[in-house]
Amino acid sequence: MTVRLTIPNVRCACGVALTPNRGGPPRKWCSERCRKRHLYGGTCQMCGAPTNASVGKGKAPALCYRCAPASPEQREKLSAARRDDGQRAELVRRWNAGESIPQIMAAMGLSKGALSSKLARLRAQGYDLPYRYRTYKGQVLRAVRRERSA
Repeated sequence: MTVRLTIPNVRCACGVALTPNRGGPPRKWCSERCRKRHLYGGTCQMCGAPTNASVGKGKAPALCYRCAPASPEQREKLSAARRDDGQRAELVRRWNAGESIPQIMAAMGLSKGALSSKLARLRAQGYDLPYRYRTYKGQVLRAVRRERSA
């Protein structure tokens, strides 16, 4: 049975009880990672959580990773990126009207990959966007259908 000795009432800055050091000065930190986090990291101005310490002493960001998107500039960027309801409605309308992929690409200014990605995402969100049939000289070759797993 291994017995782990701890120094009574001596704790690291993170709250971990420190083990005695063998033949050296008493420990100040529980680990090298803890030392770097407390010496080089900052404190979030919004919530008080520790911030990223990997950028060096004095360069720690003012906000933690959870609060960073809450800054006004980043919040505006995120909302603009997520606010594509008009484009989504136009895409659904054009697709259900029977426009071809090249026509939709030209009208909306999207690449084929971006259009395919948006269609797949909308289908995953539950929008009714039926798969199209592939044709060759007017003949239906095969239905392109994928059943969603429930």
